[in-house]
Order: sequence, then structure tokens, then C-alpha cells
Amino acid sequence: MHLQEYVKFLEMLDQKIYWIDDVPFSAYRPFFYWSLPRFANYQIRDYKIFYRLLLTKALGVIFPIGDGNKLINFFVSQPQYDIKTLHSKKRNQTRRGLERCVIQLVDWEQMRLEGLDINRESLERQQRRSGRLDNAHWWDRQCRVSAQFPDVKAWGAFVEGNLTAYVHVIIHDNVTMNGKQERVANIAHFMSDSRYLKHYPNEALIYTVTKELRDIHNCAFVMLGNTSDDPKLTLWKRHMGYQEEPVSFRVLANPVLHVAKYFVPKLKNYLNK
Repeated sequence: MHLQEYVKFLEMLDQKIYWIDDVPFSAYRPFFYWSLPRFANYQIRDYKIFYRLLLTKALGVIFPIGDGNKLINFFVSQPQYDIKTLHSKKRNQTRRGLERCVIQLVDWEQMRLEGLDINRESLERQQRRSGRLDNAHWWDRQCRVSAQFPDVKAWGAFVEGNLTAYVHVIIHDNVTMNGKQERVANIAHFMSDSRYLKHYPNEALIYTVTKELRDIHNCAFVMLGNTSDDPKLTLWKRHMGYQEEPVSFRVLANPVLHVAKYFVPKLKNYLNK
């Protein structure tokens, strides 16, 4: 999907979009905005940002840019992705998962009916809350909206006819990342039911979907989130044939804060990080 279509998708999910110098931003944290998609590079004029920040009373913005002074690592599929790309242990688990699971596209109506329970079980296992993925009203709306956009897809892993894991994928056209403009697939979220993990649905699902997105949907690469504080998750992604791609970005604070830092010492330390 092109940028305007992606913005429409988000707005239909009641996400507030702020435009700055023809670039869309959304709330990342309260009163802090991040450009969309979050990994796409933009050239934005500072005065346009400062003007918008003053109007909205936001604290600041984040946006990727080639000469930024900070880095964030995103996980992207390795070039020439195939079974040999995987770590030897994951290679074996993936093969076993492919023998036991059926991997296929899932209709959004089926996702609406069956995905919520998987979300709740997965979030409870991970001891975290979403506020969206575990909310019946929001999940219903997301599935109904997603069904209206051809480049918003869901793949599932089925064991004995039961949906056991799924990925929610958004395909972006003409995304510039580190100097190249390409077609990119982003795995927005990835959930699984712990009762079926012994069948390796996660490994089979990620491997198959990554291959299909690259080989059939002509994506230059697939993104699987950014680095997290969970070392086990980071290692899992590496072993599944994903590598960390550093993206340069900038953080700009509201000009009012730069004035206020001379009166609030703690604020000065925050802005200088």
C-alpha cells in the first residue's frame, strides 16, 4: 500500500495522524510523535517541525533520517532468505513444524472470530497487556478494517484444523530506508497459542511467510520489529534468519522545552541525552 492508503487504514482505526512537511506522524507516547511508517527515512525541514510542535503543544518528534545522531535497530530478513539461512536448531524445528502445520492465508472474518483468544493467551503467557489486541471491541474493528485493504494480510499456522498462531502483515510500497526506495513487508504483530508450541507453528509460520512475501509479493525484505529488552526474543529472531539493520534517526524537542531547560535542571539532562 502507498503512504496515503496506509494513513487511511490507521485513521479508520481511530488513530490520530499529524502531518508535518507532508510526512504523517502518530502518537508514540503521550505528547510525543513518530513518523510513519516508523522505519521509513524522510527529509523534513526543522522549522516545519518546530512550528507544528508549537501549535500542538507536543513535547517532541522522532523520525528516521540519513544523517541522524541516534540509531535504532530493526530486524530484517537476510538477503536470499531460505532454509539454509536459519540456525541449525531452528532449521530442524522449522522442518518439523512444516510437517505438522498447515500454513496459509487467513480470512479476516476467521481472524475476527478466533484471533482474540490467541491474543489473550499469548499476552497472559508473556505477562504483558496490550489494551488493543486483548480488547474485543478494538480487535473486531481492526479485523473489519483490515479486510478492506488488500495489502493488509494475515497468515496462520493450523494444527489439525485449529488456528494456533498468526502474523498480521502490512505491505508498504515505495518505502525509503537507508537510501533505497523499496517494497517492504512489516510484521505488525505475531501471536501464538502455547498449547501447540510443541508442533513448532511459530518457526514454520515465520519461515513460510517470509519466503512468500519475498518470492511471491516481491518485497525487498521483511521486518520483524526492532530490538527488544528480551534477549531470548532477540536470539530467536536471529536464529530465524533475521539480522539487525541500524536506522539513523533524529529526536527534536519542542523549542519551548529548550527555553525551559535553563530554569529546570532535570529537563536539561533529559534533552541532552
